[in-house]
Amino acid sequence: MRSPRECVYCHSALKGRTDKKYCCERCKSRNNYFLKKNRNADVLNIIEGRLKNNRDILSTLYLRGNHRVSKKELISKGFDFEFYTTIRGENLYNLSFYCYDYGYALTGEGDVKIFRFKALSV
Repeated sequence: MRSPRECVYCHSALKGRTDKKYCCERCKSRNNYFLKKNRNADVLNIIEGRLKNNRDILSTLYLRGNHRVSKKELISKGFDFEFYTTIRGENLYNLSFYCYDYGYALTGEGDVKIFRFKALSV
């Protein structure tokens, strides 16, 4: 932990006002840049985590042979319908949502049809 008279960024001794946090503008700018960068990284990690969770749920169900499940079942497993990587469709009523290489489409009966996008080659 820094003493009250050290620069927040470089920890050099501070001179001047008692409430001073940085030794110079450069340290202040760099510290604010890294704080902002870390906040952005945290948000991206949360989004990536939800996308991967959705993909894992879809792939597990698909590989078990469950190509059609209820929306309630997906939600109970932790699926979040607000996170997907791509939307495709011919019109508003015929949309497919993708989480990387697995996709789903909502059916008229309230079920979810799960499928795999096979055009990707790794």
